[in-house]
Amino acid sequence: MKLRAILALFRPGALANAAAAGLALAAGLARAADNDVVLDAIDVLCANPRGSIGETVKLVMRSPLQAREVAAEQKPYGREIYLAKLGATLTLLSKSSTAPVEQCVFVGYSDDMAGLAERMLKTFGLPEPAVREIDSWRVTKRKGRAPRPLTVEFEYGLQDNQKAGAFTLRIDR
Repeated sequence: MKLRAILALFRPGALANAAAAGLALAAGLARAADNDVVLDAIDVLCANPRGSIGETVKLVMRSPLQAREVAAEQKPYGREIYLAKLGATLTLLSKSSTAPVEQCVFVGYSDDMAGLAERMLKTFGLPEPAVREIDSWRVTKRKGRAPRPLTVEFEYGLQDNQKAGAFTLRIDR
């Protein structure tokens, strides 16, 4: 079962939270190295958030990702959330709690960062990244998708094994 299907169970009017959490645990999702889970979380929470920032925060807090709020700001309205199951941090910014997400920053780690980077480039239609420093790459692209255009900035680095590494994905609307 994909993360986006499980996250849908946590939306208002869906199954009881306890039943949804049981399904998520039974599905054995959310291993830190599972790139499918990372990409699904990015898709649902950053690339295609639905509704206001408040609704997105409620969705992630009810998800099986073991979310913990780290910080909150009122102007601009923002939330920083640690996703324990992914070992990642999600930062969401907006003008108010009822406005759509304007900026999403997803910072994480993958045991297969090289594979995740390749999939991220394809997912967002990004060009080949430019090397910045030793084993560090950065790529930015503005996409004019309706209803709201977005700018995607993806930066990642690889460890000595050239496979594992960390990344930062920033999406501005």
